[in-house]
Amino acid sequence: MRGNEYFGTPALEIDRIKNKGKNIIWTIDVQGAEQIRKQLKSQTVFIFVKPASLDDLKSRMQKAWFNSREVKIRLDDAKREFKEARKYDYVVVNREGKLNEAVEEAAGIIKKEISDKSK
Repeated sequence: MRGNEYFGTPALEIDRIKNKGKNIIWTIDVQGAEQIRKQLKSQTVFIFVKPASLDDLKSRMQKAWFNSREVKIRLDDAKREFKEARKYDYVVVNREGKLNEAVEEAAGIIKKEISDKSK
């Protein structure tokens, strides 16, 4: 949820995808992850993707033309969300200019988990 906006995937859609033997990959915030954790319990693997530091995140947002008020709000959110990383199975650091490395690391984790699950 952001403000008064709610996001989600209907349970019927989740069941439809799972019944086809497919995996679901969500890009969600920590609140969404908590909901998934509660509802799907052990059927999930959580990967927390974060910048190298709060300073790095601030720099990225300033380059993206966020105004100072938006930067402050997002940094405050990030500080709270970083504390949630301990609840995740993996943490991937997305370093400035190294997106491909972060994507490869996350893809490797997903492949490993799929492989482990099929054993």
